[in-house]
Amino acid sequence: MSILAKLPLVRGIASRMTRQPQLSAVVRGGQLRLLMADGWEVLWHRVIPLNPAYLEGGMIAQPRAVAATFRAAIEQSPRPNITSGVGAVAGYHALASVLDVPRSREFRPEQIIPREARRLFSYRPDSSSLSWWSVNTLTSERRYLFVVTRRAAIQSLRDLFAMAGFDLTAIDSGPLATARAANIEEGIVVQAEADGGDVVIIKSGAIGLVRSAFWGDAIVDHGTLTARLADLVERAVTAHNESNPMGPLNPNAPVLVSGAGADLLEGRLADTVERPAGDFSAPIDLPPDFPLMELTANLGMVMREKP
Repeated sequence: MSILAKLPLVRGIASRMTRQPQLSAVVRGGQLRLLMADGWEVLWHRVIPLNPAYLEGGMIAQPRAVAATFRAAIEQSPRPNITSGVGAVAGYHALASVLDVPRSREFRPEQIIPREARRLFSYRPDSSSLSWWSVNTLTSERRYLFVVTRRAAIQSLRDLFAMAGFDLTAIDSGPLATARAANIEEGIVVQAEADGGDVVIIKSGAIGLVRSAFWGDAIVDHGTLTARLADLVERAVTAHNESNPMGPLNPNAPVLVSGAGADLLEGRLADTVERPAGDFSAPIDLPPDFPLMELTANLGMVMREKP
């Protein structure tokens, strides 16, 4: 398995005191996406379209309505008495970056990383939450991955779980969770949604770069979606190749596409950026009817939560 699976959830909230199935929830692309697993065995899943009026600006505008849908779905699951779960925040609400520094005892991440977060993402402690951790690389430098998450997005997820009657035990970044599900050593992982897109560059089994974009709630046609994602991919690859100490991405590194917009693209993205298309190969047995494109982030959270 890729070392990406060792990345912690972006924000832990509470520890589960009893052994129970793992529940993950994602609101993205106008859908409520649910996955329940026991270890690495998928027990149940649902992808539920939401009324567009329930969402606005990439946020849940009517949490009680979405929570009622959430609660009703779980009551029809094999484990209706489940009490807690994890959730993921869309990439445009959880901006991620990497920082490479010389290996030095004098380096203080608690001083340098907030400064870098302010420079890149205008990080402010009153409106955002900052998480970071050290990740392994094959270079002589030390690498830190950090994520700035909007507090409003965190609170929205808290409200959703609370109104549905569940404890929210942890919050993850959607792009990082999707990258775990890719389970690759090198490549470009793309999440294609009607409301935005995410690109994660993976090099030597580690995160090389993350880019996300929000382009609104309107449904777009396949040509527009392809053009937007191709531009995001090409800018991400250029930025990675110009700055990453692990070296440039292999020209033959594949593009793996997930998200509700994957079917709309029909393989056009890989051709547009002139790279081979890759497949997700998460080491989990999936049911024949499993909607992998919509549930990749959920799957990535399950992989991290493996007991």
